[in-house]
Amino acid sequence: MGGAGASETRPINLDKPAPDRIFQKLDCLTDTDKNKIYTQRILAHPLYPYSVRPDLRLRDANKGKYKK
Repeated sequence: MGGAGASETRPINLDKPAPDRIFQKLDCLTDTDKNKIYTQRILAHPLYPYSVRPDLRLRDANKGKYKK
């Protein structure tokens, strides 16, 4: 997945709502390499963040439970 505004110093935090820039109106003129458009489509999915990282569902389901 392309970074589309994210970097090592400013990553996209999957434990928080999608960043505002994900909901910007972009087209082929404002994003010529389509990297941001591609990332927007992934992060704007109704099941975000589980659509990006399915293992988060397991983590959240097990939160607070005792594990041996």
